[in-house]
Amino acid sequence: MNNKRPFILKAVLVVAGLVTLSNALEFAALPVLRDRPAVELTVSGVISVIMAALSIWLIVKVLRTQLHRKLWISLYLWLVLLIYPISRGLASAGFNISGPEIPDEQLFGAAIAELLRYVVLIVCIVWVGVSRKLNTYLSGTSSDA
Repeated sequence: MNNKRPFILKAVLVVAGLVTLSNALEFAALPVLRDRPAVELTVSGVISVIMAALSIWLIVKVLRTQLHRKLWISLYLWLVLLIYPISRGLASAGFNISGPEIPDEQLFGAAIAELLRYVVLIVCIVWVGVSRKLNTYLSGTSSDA
């Protein structure tokens, strides 16, 4: 069994850790926003808890080498990629807390940061899909391989 984790798996662990942290902070901030409608707070809380739980699940599975298929990693990365536009859509419909208001002079920087986020996630998704080292690592940890 190959015990050395591929770099892409380490990158996915970093992404999962950052997603966990950001969702935990968002969930912790909900009591401060108690003047918002209950529907917004509930939907925001549910999204934060689900994303943090899925991230922690992935981290635990990877660290315990219990993950045997790339499918779960790819699905997780796709979810992380798509959850922000989904939550923004829910916010525009009044079902989620809207994001911070960005001053006009900072819009370009915010747009660049958001585009870089998408680029990094898409690169990770493609890398997970084509990585032979990840295949070897995951098949080496499988009891049925």
